[in-house]
Amino acid sequence: MVKTGATIFKVVLIFIGVFLLGITNEGSTPQIVVISGSVADEFTDAPIAGAEISLSNTDAVINITNTEGKFNLQVINLPDSFLVRAEGYNAQEVPINDPGIPIAINLRPKILIGQVSDPKGQPIKDATILWNGESISTD
Repeated sequence: MVKTGATIFKVVLIFIGVFLLGITNEGSTPQIVVISGSVADEFTDAPIAGAEISLSNTDAVINITNTEGKFNLQVINLPDSFLVRAEGYNAQEVPINDPGIPIAINLRPKILIGQVSDPKGQPIKDATILWNGESISTD
């Protein structure tokens, strides 16, 4: 059986096509995704410096907020969410919906400092406050 130039050309094209399909499916380069945002106090809007950012499935800290409460994460595979923790605040799991839009995170303080007073400004002893789902009594 003698192969013509056209037949050999077709065989070579098929071989190249199969080869290229294998490369694009197996050897695709992972994309680096940048996630940015800020962390602030839920009530005062003050930036929280030193807040730890970690992936939700691990305890490894991958970033810490700067003095302005801002952070930038560079990850290879986009996670569904990440965890934000700061001393004196409740930890918060943050979903990632659109990595191109900066995320504003407001953490709720673990403690409440203040005074419960009557309309005349006098402190009320043994007042009960509901805070973060817990009942707390004043002294």
